[in-house]
Amino acid sequence: PGLAVSLPAITAQAQQLHTPSMILHAGGVTPEGVTGSNSLEALEHSYENGFRLLELDFSWTCDGELVCVHDWNAFYGRILDTDSPTLAQFEAVRDSTYGFTSLTLDHLIAWLREHPASPSSLTSRRTARRAPP
Repeated sequence: PGLAVSLPAITAQAQQLHTPSMILHAGGVTPEGVTGSNSLEALEHSYENGFRLLELDFSWTCDGELVCVHDWNAFYGRILDTDSPTLAQFEAVRDSTYGFTSLTLDHLIAWLREHPASPSSLTSRRTARRAPP
């Protein structure tokens, strides 16, 4: 999933526009050029290339936990055979799906602590489902 693009091309465009910063969607681009992954690999690659404004998508698991996923059906529906998995179901496949590592909120918080950035560097694009009562 996602469109393959070159991070150097994005970087060059930003420099041409004299833009001091860009907000990278879904954590940016993986080393392989995949966009839209909301993955650890995208965050790491973007950070290593100097980007600090990163937007991530969040969705709720059916047991009320936030994870970095844009669309359950697009990314995990066929694998988990549900459009609303539990956190345990997500954890079981999060690092073996599509060749990148999806993030739970706890994993994201740990990553943020290890990578200095302003608190406003991550935003929620959408919440796919409200947490259950």
